[in-house]
Amino acid sequence: MEFVMGRRVILRTIHGSCLYGTNHKDSDTDWYEVYLTGKNHQAVVNGVDTTKVNLETFVRLIDKGVPQAIEALFSPYSVYNVEWRPFLSALQPNVTNARHTYRRTIKSQFLAGAPKKIKHAVRLSWNIIDLETNGWYNPRLDQNHVNMLVSMTTDQARRIVAGVLDD
Repeated sequence: MEFVMGRRVILRTIHGSCLYGTNHKDSDTDWYEVYLTGKNHQAVVNGVDTTKVNLETFVRLIDKGVPQAIEALFSPYSVYNVEWRPFLSALQPNVTNARHTYRRTIKSQFLAGAPKKIKHAVRLSWNIIDLETNGWYNPRLDQNHVNMLVSMTTDQARRIVAGVLDD
């Protein structure tokens, strides 16, 4: 995994619904990749959505508390470049910044009102609670949480989201 198309790979992980465990037969495949250098970009090719960021941007996104970057950092499916593993293992999100970013994202997702966005708001609520409590979280939902998301009413979701937004 040293080089992909001439760029040095630092980290690569499955992302999106395949990472969260909420994917279904019509789900696309998402990847999140971190390179030592290069331009940041996102591309969809043949149903595969790949986000590519350079290491400097990735570290900045982690510090800002951007959910996608933190999910990639904590993904149980991440493949690391061996020499960068100690650096990435020591990298920790700024929890104060993450709380602000997650709350803003949770609120916008929930207020959008679409069932998929409401479920994202709930998932992000669980994630930020775990991040604040434990200093990390597993973005892969366990089967109980997946089942809860599938059967959750909007009112139940509102209570979970409110618990994060009202703090």
